[in-house]
Amino acid sequence: MALDIEYFERRVRSLENALDRLQHDIGDTHRIANDIVREYQQWAREEHPGKEWFFRRIDELVQRGSPRCVYAKTLVLEYGVSRSKAYQLVREYLDNAAAKLATA
Repeated sequence: MALDIEYFERRVRSLENALDRLQHDIGDTHRIANDIVREYQQWAREEHPGKEWFFRRIDELVQRGSPRCVYAKTLVLEYGVSRSKAYQLVREYLDNAAAKLATA
């Protein structure tokens, strides 16, 4: 039983070409995935305010003389954060404010 060398070489070249196409497809997939991640991160930065933004809003409420019971409710209603996250942010804001008063 003799091996058909030409057939074997064609199959190897075909497999090499398929592998090359697959590597290009994987590269394209990585580029697309990176673009999606980059767009999501930009959207998250622009659409979801950070802690400083929340603290500024609480500070506005404090300056207006709003009662403390309004702080967390405002964050929940205006920004859609969870109640536990809102209470955590208010607690952190109040702790920071108390620390500033203590050092002053």
